Amino acid sequence: MSPQELGFGAYSGDVNAALECWKQEDKALSQKRSAKEKGNATGMTDEEAAAAQQRLFAEARARVYSTQDQ
Repeated sequence: MSPQELGFGAYSGDVNAALECWKQEDKALSQKRSAKEKGNATGMTDEEAAAAQQRLFAEARARVYSTQDQ
């Protein structure tokens, strides 16, 4: 028996809309996952990102300590 024969025909529009919404969300999540698997959003390797992070922390530490000396 079809959903219409069982009296669920009135819900088919809502169900189809929910399905399309789910498909779009799933597609966005899949794209996000594949981008993450390919590398981070900056285009750096993990090693480059770690080096940049260390450099930025060192620069921030230097700024903090230079302002404390004044």
